[in-house]
Amino acid sequence: MIGSSKYLVGREAREIETILKQQLSSLFRNKDESFIVDYAKILEVIDSVGIKNYTLLIKNHPEDDYKTFHNLILNVKPTNELHVYLNKYMLNEEFAVAYNQGLENLETLRGRVKPKDISIGINPCDEIPPLTIINPSNPGGGDGGGFDPGDPGSGNPSDGNIGGVPIPGVGGGSNPCIVVTLTYECSCGRAYLTLSDLYGAGCGKEVEGVVYYAIPVMSYSLAATCRMESIPCFGDGNIGVVPPVKDPCIQLKSFTVMDEGNPKSTNLKDKIGEVKQFAAQNLPHEVMYNLMKDNSGNYATDNLAISATSTSAKPKTTGYFYGGLHSHGFNLYPMFSWQDVYYLKKYYDGASNQNKPEATIIVAGKECLTCENVVVYALKIDDMNAFNTKINNDLNNPRTNNFTLQQKIDDANQQFFKKFTLDMDTQDLEKLFLDNFSNAGISIYKANDELTNWEKLTLSGNPIAPVTNTPCN
Repeated sequence: MIGSSKYLVGREAREIETILKQQLSSLFRNKDESFIVDYAKILEVIDSVGIKNYTLLIKNHPEDDYKTFHNLILNVKPTNELHVYLNKYMLNEEFAVAYNQGLENLETLRGRVKPKDISIGINPCDEIPPLTIINPSNPGGGDGGGFDPGDPGSGNPSDGNIGGVPIPGVGGGSNPCIVVTLTYECSCGRAYLTLSDLYGAGCGKEVEGVVYYAIPVMSYSLAATCRMESIPCFGDGNIGVVPPVKDPCIQLKSFTVMDEGNPKSTNLKDKIGEVKQFAAQNLPHEVMYNLMKDNSGNYATDNLAISATSTSAKPKTTGYFYGGLHSHGFNLYPMFSWQDVYYLKKYYDGASNQNKPEATIIVAGKECLTCENVVVYALKIDDMNAFNTKINNDLNNPRTNNFTLQQKIDDANQQFFKKFTLDMDTQDLEKLFLDNFSNAGISIYKANDELTNWEKLTLSGNPIAPVTNTPCN
């Protein structure tokens, strides 16, 4: 039973970071551990009896790849006894490929989890086989990758599930001894069995100025056939899952490939080129394609829309739409406006659950009025909680308390626009954008002139060359 769940910020986050660093320093003083802990995102889950678990993502673990990630868990019992656990998540091949392409999410997670108590000198967890992750909405064998307690032979070992494999030496029967159940907690305090139920109740959306977000939570249970007084490899209580951020380059590189006739391909390269050509004409209009993907995973766009003179093209942010590709006219700078950034949030909020990870907005604009070259940028979401916080902070300026929502959007857009000046070159504009949206949970990418690859833009800290361009591999 969940008491509360939230991502920590400020003093609370720093306190847990300090405790964990002290614990890890003691544990690994004489060991070679080559991983980095991401202290920027700490998930706290407290159960109904007061057991606290703090989960963090491990970065650069030597065993990590596209289908493997690790979480570090600080377990705090009501007696203040501390344990540190390392959970290794191993996604099966089919799910890992689909997850990284944004075709599936944690609701349908299939794979294994292997826990390790790194607080103790010996590691009994090495003797425990990988665990089945059970999706409560699909407890049977089949597609969900779960097992049927009434069918000891169910589950598919080739998919990494352990249906029918008991823990060695701890109980009889042919069912798994330990079952991991994945549920979804809303920051509003309610729990749901599926992401669909959670989002349907409003979690993940803005309600009366408050944005509620979803937290996947794991809980362990022993099968009735097992006889085991304690579980040395598992932290008590419920443990949050912090998944790795999907690499935006995977999606962006798909925009550089044309595979006409294949509906599973985005086939955007030619349309990006078309929008570039329109931007090069210095017309007082914007053009826009809204990007779509249906429930079968087929990609498409709507028809090209052309705005009225000196106005912006309007995005479509509900249904199958997940993003937009648009130009900036001669009266706008070749960089995202604040309103463009807001539209990225609208695309995410309005997209179906399976399309949310693909939320993207792309802009093409001339480098200057007399320049020939047109630059193309894309925005991706890295951290939706941080992104919501940035947008809400910009909208809830005390100066605009009496404004309508549209007036607040227009004001935030105008305040950002005032920072642009005519003498700014491309790198100046890129630095301005990065300065304004640092720690905002989004990242910006720039396409090369041939539209064959993208580069991630970050601040370098060097005043001479303030922006670092890192190509997508």
